[in-house]
Amino acid sequence: MEDIEVEFDHINNNLDLSDDKYYYYCCAGLGDTLITLSIRDLLEEKLGKKVVFILKKTHEVVAKMYEDKDCIILKDKEMQELVEKNLSKKIMNGKIYAAHPALHPEMWTFFRPIYDQDSTERFLPWIHRFFGVKYREKLKEPTYYPPMTDTLESKISKFDKVDNIVMLSPEATSMLPLSDRFWENLVNELKEQGYTVVSNVIKKEKTVKGSIYIDLTSEEAVILGLNCHSVHSVRSGLCDLIFSKGKDLHVYYPTHSSYFIYSLNSMFRRTDIDERILIEK
Repeated sequence: MEDIEVEFDHINNNLDLSDDKYYYYCCAGLGDTLITLSIRDLLEEKLGKKVVFILKKTHEVVAKMYEDKDCIILKDKEMQELVEKNLSKKIMNGKIYAAHPALHPEMWTFFRPIYDQDSTERFLPWIHRFFGVKYREKLKEPTYYPPMTDTLESKISKFDKVDNIVMLSPEATSMLPLSDRFWENLVNELKEQGYTVVSNVIKKEKTVKGSIYIDLTSEEAVILGLNCHSVHSVRSGLCDLIFSKGKDLHVYYPTHSSYFIYSLNSMFRRTDIDERILIEK
C-alpha cells in the first residue's frame, strides 16, 4: 500500500475562520483524537453543518488514518498556543471549541471520575456524552494504515529485521507508570527468546535498560508497531492506533479501574488483544 498524500490546511495568525463551520480542537492524546475523528458523522448530524478538526502536528497520522481532509494541522507550538488562547467556552459557528473536558474548567465535576480513574462508566460512552451525540457501541475504525517508509526501514535495518523486533512503549500521559524492574525483566525475557528489543520513548534517557533507543515520530511508531513482531505497552493512545495488531499487542493496566475504563477489547469489540492488569507490590 502506498503512503497517502493529503494536503491539510493551516490556520493563519489572524485565526480567520469560516462562520458556516464548527471548529473542534483535538487537545488531548492520540487515542482521544482517534475517537473524535471517528464520530465526525455523528457530530455533523447533530450540528447540521460541517465540522473542521484542528490537530496538533504530532496527530496528523490520525487524520491520515481516517483519510479525513477536513482537518487543520497546527504547524508549530506558537500556533498551538494561539489556538488555546482563543478557545470558545461554547460551541459556536466560526469559533474553536476544545474537544475534551480537560480544557473546560466548568466541566471538572464531569471530568473528575475519568481523571481520577474511578469512573463507573467506560471511556467510549462517556466521551459520546461529552460531545452530546448518540452512543455508537462499536468505534468506527480507520480506513487506512500508513505503510513502511524508506526512512523508517533504514532506521530499523541498523538493528534487525522488522519481524524480529519487539517494541516497548512504557510511557503514557494518563496512566500510572509501571516499574523499571518490570520493563527490564521483560527485556531480558525477550532477548533470551532471540528478539531485538527497542524502546519507543520521548526522551532517550528513558530508554528501558537493555533495550535499544529508536527515535520515532508518531507516525513511525504506528508503522513500526503494526509491522514488528509484537508490541508491549502501558495503556496509551498509541494502543488505539495499533489495536488491529490483536494478539501481538500486549497492553498493561496499572489498576483494575483503568482496565475497566479503557479496555481496548471493549472499545473495539474484540477479544484477541492481550490485556493484563499488572498491580505491582
